[in-house]
Amino acid sequence: MRSFLIAAIAATALAATPASAAKPPDTWEGLYKVPAKRGAIVYLLPGADFRPYSKVLIDKPEGAFNKNWQRNLRGLDRLNDREIQRVRETASRLLTEQLAKAFVKQGYQVVTEPGADVLLIRTGLANLMFVVPQQSARSFTVSEDAGEAALVLEVRDSVAGSLLGRALDEEVAGGGMPVIRNEATLQSDFEYLFADWARQIANGMGRLKDSSPIDANGRRVQ
Repeated sequence: MRSFLIAAIAATALAATPASAAKPPDTWEGLYKVPAKRGAIVYLLPGADFRPYSKVLIDKPEGAFNKNWQRNLRGLDRLNDREIQRVRETASRLLTEQLAKAFVKQGYQVVTEPGADVLLIRTGLANLMFVVPQQSARSFTVSEDAGEAALVLEVRDSVAGSLLGRALDEEVAGGGMPVIRNEATLQSDFEYLFADWARQIANGMGRLKDSSPIDANGRRVQ
């Protein structure tokens, strides 16, 4: 099976498409594009029924930096290979933790094995970019945001592997007024972004469960 991360990176081109380019397609591998809030792009399988699912299996999120991320680093210091891997592992851990919290709050049980009542939740972080704080005691880094990332979500039946939905969203972390950035504030800003994504995902799954079975517009079948 093709790596989910490869598909995620390719898919984020839809979320980052400029206004002058073609709009995202109406269908994607049997899924239909449905209305979504806040600029996200959402695709669902017509006729999907989310009512049987009361548990989630959360795959370890995959992650990849923007292909030109080193060239675009906003800061004087560079990261070595070990530090890059640590950032990827930290981002994956934080997103997993936030997803688990959000689904538990929504009433789902988080499990580690597939089952007939288990949804497989797969996520990918692509085009990841962030401010690299200067390490000198005499200097500091000021930025209006902490960085940005694109989230790709894929939802499948954990046993059959059937594809039920996908979603794409690209957001800025810690946007606002210019502030001093350091490692602690960067992690906090991205953790807040991941928590917001996790809430949207879990709440959205709850709404789909209440509206199932759904039609090609993401509404309850009449």
